[in-house]
Amino acid sequence: MRINTDNEEADKLEGENPEGLAAGFTSQEVNAYAKAGSVAEEVLSSMRTVAAFGGEEKETERYGQFLAEASRFGVKKGLAMGCGMGFLQLVVFGSYTLAFWYGSKLVIDRDMTSGDMMTVFFSVVTGSIILGQIGPNLQAITTSRAASYNLFEIIDRKPHIDSLSDEGVKPEKFEANVDFNNVRFRYPTRPDLKVLRGFSLHVPEGKTAALVGGSGCGKSTVVKIIQRFYEMTGGTNNEDFYWMFVVPYEKSPTAL
Repeated sequence: MRINTDNEEADKLEGENPEGLAAGFTSQEVNAYAKAGSVAEEVLSSMRTVAAFGGEEKETERYGQFLAEASRFGVKKGLAMGCGMGFLQLVVFGSYTLAFWYGSKLVIDRDMTSGDMMTVFFSVVTGSIILGQIGPNLQAITTSRAASYNLFEIIDRKPHIDSLSDEGVKPEKFEANVDFNNVRFRYPTRPDLKVLRGFSLHVPEGKTAALVGGSGCGKSTVVKIIQRFYEMTGGTNNEDFYWMFVVPYEKSPTAL
């Protein structure tokens, strides 16, 4: 069973059992910690830029927001796990009460000896204790399931560019002209962010071109598209450049 990392899906778990509820909150907690870690990595790798613009307090606040979000889901997870453990303890002590009440009734009615009653009682106690020890193990399983959600999502994903496939056109030769015409691109993990919007570029074969621009304008993205790390999400290209996207992946580096 998979655990969705969206807040909306986690809210839907409120009507489920404590284990499913805790798994949803654990997933949200892990996701929030991952975002906080990304902020820390981004700031530490660009520490001089942050200091130059006086953005220390802003970045600290942004980091703290994700930590507060993780803390909030951690508290909810603890409450859910507490309810689950409380239910298990209710079963244990409820078994004690039921055993003594019904056992005493049987002994008074002389339907059972006190020795048999104690034998049954300790059998129930032992079983209840073992049942109560399942709780921490269930918590570990729940945490691991939530943490491995993104991993299994990547494993099960069917990539658009299959490096192991031998299918595709295998031309004898072609001219390596690079020609972008109104190319559009968005990263698969961030579909809301438009990296290339109507980008056009022409580089004849054997010529050298320099891509100049500010950070985040898409310079490295263009190179990665040429190297077939990503697929374009829109736009056209000339026939020579088209071969780069239909040649089997293992043949492309030699063509480059």
